[in-house]
Amino acid sequence: MGLSDEALVVQVCKLYYEQKMTQQEIARFLGISRTRIVRCLQDGLASGIVQIRVVDPSESSCQDLTRRLNKFFPLKALEIVPNGDPENPMLYKNLAHRAEKVFMNFLGANFKVGVGWGKSVFTFLSEFPSGNFSFLQPTWIPLIGGLGEAEQFFQVNELVRIMQKKMGGRCHSLHAPALVESEAIKTALLSDGGIQTVTNKWDEMDMAVFGIGAIQPREPAHPPLLHMKYLPEPDRKEILQSNAVGDILSRFFDRTGRTCEFESSQRIIGVTLSQLRNTPVTLAIVGGEHKAEAILGALRGKYINCLVTDESAAKKMLEMISKEGKLNFFEGEKICSPNPH
Repeated sequence: MGLSDEALVVQVCKLYYEQKMTQQEIARFLGISRTRIVRCLQDGLASGIVQIRVVDPSESSCQDLTRRLNKFFPLKALEIVPNGDPENPMLYKNLAHRAEKVFMNFLGANFKVGVGWGKSVFTFLSEFPSGNFSFLQPTWIPLIGGLGEAEQFFQVNELVRIMQKKMGGRCHSLHAPALVESEAIKTALLSDGGIQTVTNKWDEMDMAVFGIGAIQPREPAHPPLLHMKYLPEPDRKEILQSNAVGDILSRFFDRTGRTCEFESSQRIIGVTLSQLRNTPVTLAIVGGEHKAEAILGALRGKYINCLVTDESAAKKMLEMISKEGKLNFFEGEKICSPNPH
């Protein structure tokens, strides 16, 4: 036929993709073997002559949700992943992969990075690719003490070691429980030099990564705030009967962002909401419609300035904002009031 190899590839691809002819029909039409037709189609894809683009309508929807939420909260970064299924088993992984991009966009040399706990953070760290990042020399800092025999995603010392192994740098361990029995014990522990080395860095952080807990459970059968089961019954009761809607590392807040102080608050060894508000980059990884009110509270309290969430949570937040009308953000260290019920 006298066609060059490239011209033949173009013709075959046009007949196949544009004219919708079958491989056998093209072979008969051009007088060449079907094997060669297959090879031409493969070459068309490999060389870029054929470019296939899959348009996901949900991505367009997420872009619109991002634009609308940014009007209320002009964050440093806002990423919304598609999710039409509230029980999507891939949600945590999808959030993790999107969070990886945000994290790397902000990470700088010699950054002090605080690491929180929870399933979303654990998945983020687990999915994070290993690489040669030693030139960055980050310092990894646990943001709260441990929970004894709790699930792996609540072992903050282990989480910072995961990041050190993957990205290099230096990690600190906080050898203290998240909640102690009395303020006297807390004072004694905080006087320890090794513990002070970590807690002092909470005022020096360049970046923090954490999840957000919600008082409202995903379903009635699901317990709210998984880590709350480690609190004594009186503490749990006080929290559940308050106006609190969510927490960041056991620091609670209401829907307007006001801090909620409980008896247990004074016995927590962990970063404070004020310290997070003063951290240059605070990345929250959190998804699910049941987390919407908690995310709103955290945004209004200005505890986060980078958010990776999902479509269902974003839609619910906008719905809540619409129903509430204008709700002023709080300023300062106001404390949320007890629930009148």
